[in-house]
Amino acid sequence: MARRYDENPMADSLETTNAWPDRNTPVLDWRWLCRLSVVEPAVAVTWHLALVRSLSLPVGFDRTLLLFACLWLVYMADRLLDVRRLPDSRTPRTERHSFVYLHPRSVAAAWLATFVACVGYATATLSPREWAGGVGVCLFTALYLWVVHRRAHSPLHLRERGAKELGVASIFVVGSTLFVWTHSAFGTGDTLVTLASSLVLFFALALQNLLLLARLARHIDAHHDAPSIVCAGKHGLMLEAALAVALLAAALANVILVATGTSAHGIPLAALLPLTIGTAFGSCLLLFQNRLFPSLDPDARHVVADLAVLVAAVPTLLVPAPFG
Repeated sequence: MARRYDENPMADSLETTNAWPDRNTPVLDWRWLCRLSVVEPAVAVTWHLALVRSLSLPVGFDRTLLLFACLWLVYMADRLLDVRRLPDSRTPRTERHSFVYLHPRSVAAAWLATFVACVGYATATLSPREWAGGVGVCLFTALYLWVVHRRAHSPLHLRERGAKELGVASIFVVGSTLFVWTHSAFGTGDTLVTLASSLVLFFALALQNLLLLARLARHIDAHHDAPSIVCAGKHGLMLEAALAVALLAAALANVILVATGTSAHGIPLAALLPLTIGTAFGSCLLLFQNRLFPSLDPDARHVVADLAVLVAAVPTLLVPAPFG
């Protein structure tokens, strides 16, 4: 059974997921979402589809599948590096790390096969513009992995200063929208302003998500020999609240301006309305997660926090496209 997670440092010794040793876990059990690292790519794909719809860009479904696979490669590589750095005397305390820890060869083989397939398909289908954008995102990702893993304990204390949270949020937002801002039809009319505004909302929500996860898992991070951001305690909660207030204010302002027919210097307010409302809702789910789901263990909290970011993009998928 899941135990209540609180702010007691001693909770680290109690919050180890006990479900993993059960080899008969049902296929549809939510824990497989953690073990296979599929939640984050699903979030990225949902935002990708939402922006493609809001901008009426003719992006093929093959790009969606490629995006999902590439995001999975990044997150699974991060898990592999986490486990590799883990001291021999310690075992992983989360489902996503335990799976990699117990099946390193199978995971590595699946990773390599997916990588080869992605490179082969990308070579055959991507345009020069998409390739240039993809290479840029890959270089940014490589720099991030080097900073948070190779330099995790550097004298500059980059990880403790938020390099992981800022890096992941930036890479996730830019990578999730790769096939939007590299599309040949992008960049005319209101599309640039719409995308820029959407990315700001996306980044703020993603950063709030990461601050929440850092705060909830800081004792587990310490056990994994992975320093957390300094403000992962009460100061982190204040930052999360500040981001939530900003997103709520943006949604409220958007609703008022659209309702009164007020323009905002070329910003397509009607096009952004579903997204501002969605991000405000997702932000509230993140901020009040502890009150809404008080008995979840850390792995379940991780999934719920990611799903809150996914839900934020759903309203945009449900309304008619404003362009086209």
